[in-house]
Amino acid sequence: MIQQGILLKHGVTRIRNWECLGLNTQVSVTLLSRCPTNRHILVYKMNKIIRDKSGATAVEFAFVMPILLLISFGIMEFSAYFFDLHRANEATRIIARNLSRTAPLVSEATLTNANSYTCTFENCNGIAAVIADAQGIFPQLTVENIEIDYEVTDLGNIGYSVGFKPMIVVRLTGLNHDFMVLGGFSGLPDSLAINPAETSILGKWY
Repeated sequence: MIQQGILLKHGVTRIRNWECLGLNTQVSVTLLSRCPTNRHILVYKMNKIIRDKSGATAVEFAFVMPILLLISFGIMEFSAYFFDLHRANEATRIIARNLSRTAPLVSEATLTNANSYTCTFENCNGIAAVIADAQGIFPQLTVENIEIDYEVTDLGNIGYSVGFKPMIVVRLTGLNHDFMVLGGFSGLPDSLAINPAETSILGKWY
C-alpha cells in the first residue's frame, strides 16, 4: 500500500507518499501506520487554499476598480458639463452684443405700450441672424433655445420724448448636457440641465 520510503521515529510512521494522497505533488504527512483518509486530504487541501494568497491582489482590485472607474468618468463628465455652462454664458454675451449693435427686434410702439416684451422664435423675426456667431462656440444652440426680453429704460428721467434705450436681456433655455458614460451607472441621471444663462445690455436708441 505504501510505495515510498517509511521512516519510523518515536513510534510514529512518517509517510512520504503522494500517490497514496491522490495528489500530483510530493507532500509529507504524519500518520499512525496508515494512508490518510478523505477527511485528511480535504483538510490538507482546505488549509492549502486558505493559506494561498496569490489571488488576493486580483480580488482586491475587483472591488476597487468600479469605484475608480466611477470617479474617473465622473471627473471627465463634469468637466465637460462645466465647459458647456461656460460656453452657454459666452453665447449669451455674443448674442447680447449683436443685439446692442442692430435695430431692436420689436417695434417702438409695441414696447412702449407694454413697457416690456419677450421675443422668441415664434413672435420675432431675425433671431437666427443674431445667434449665428454664438453657434460657432455652442453648435447645439437653436432659435428655440433663445428668449430676448426688451424693457423700456428711462435714462436719467429725461423722458421718452427724446428717445430711449431698451434694456435687453438674453436668456438661454431648454438646454441639457447629456452624459456619455455616467448614465450607464445605476441610479445616476442621463443628463443635467444647463442652468439658464443670462446676459443684460443696453440696446440702441429708439
